[in-house]
Amino acid sequence: MAATVTGSKREFHYDGATSVQNAAKYRAHDGQVVKVLRRLHPPEADAEVVMYEVEFPDGWRAHVWLDEIVEG
Repeated sequence: MAATVTGSKREFHYDGATSVQNAAKYRAHDGQVVKVLRRLHPPEADAEVVMYEVEFPDGWRAHVWLDEIVEG
């Protein structure tokens, strides 16, 4: 599945379960369709979860967990 995620468009859903530095930005972008740019690997990503770098329609780029981006 991971190979088909990069380059796709997915809907971002931030559940707020974790406390992150940019939590307000993540909440503000909840529900938006993002472009998945690339898969992240340690040390950029948490070792225990699959993470991606995504780009939002306004140009903001962020690191998100795979379960936060769903096919629309």
